Amino acid sequence: MFFFFTDGTTPAAVPSLPNVTPADVKAVGEAVYGHLWHRQLTDRIGALREDSGKIAPTAVYGWAAGERPIPAYVGPMLARVLEEGEGDLLRRLGEIRALRKRVEMLPPPAVRPPRNRPPTA
Repeated sequence: MFFFFTDGTTPAAVPSLPNVTPADVKAVGEAVYGHLWHRQLTDRIGALREDSGKIAPTAVYGWAAGERPIPAYVGPMLARVLEEGEGDLLRRLGEIRALRKRVEMLPPPAVRPPRNRPPTA
């Protein structure tokens, strides 16, 4: 797992989402990655597992559907995904706010009449 130190010890405590339920897996996936979350969450958990290798997408589907038991390592990984998602959202919010500062009030654009229709009087 990604919480082991190079000397083989494990930290006393790590951020974790306790007692992960299928609803938690789905909620984290949708909150961070949107409605097409399965593949992205699978890839991120696989990356966080580092040397343990990738996981099958069917594993995440199974966790979210309640068809497979959720391993203990998923709680800390979901906490990490939430942290990263929050950071990404804050970064994007800053970009949106910077762009919004450029918005000006202008007169509405001229609208041309629809084609192939006689003008209404």
